Amino acid sequence: FLQFEKEGEKFVKVGITITDLQKRFQPLSRNKGYEVKQLLVKELSLQKAWELEQDVLSTFKESSYEPLEHFAGHTECISYTEKDKVLAYINEAAILKNLL
Repeated sequence: FLQFEKEGEKFVKVGITITDLQKRFQPLSRNKGYEVKQLLVKELSLQKAWELEQDVLSTFKESSYEPLEHFAGHTECISYTEKDKVLAYINEAAILKNLL
């Protein structure tokens, strides 16, 4: 779970990666000007990570956010105003659905 910010824009993103986060998002910082902040990382199996990601995106569908700059994963973004709710939801869902 990550926070993206640059002048005039701030949002959060859920997603799955098998790549080191620094390597995965360094080009966004360098090329698109986003400051990327790690809010939460959970190590899950690919299947469980996908299930959790889809659950979060479905639950927060009404709060989806389209970044001004498109990048791989831009469809997995959510309005910054929902940051705390999404964080709580991820932690609760991971426990309730036995994803940990």
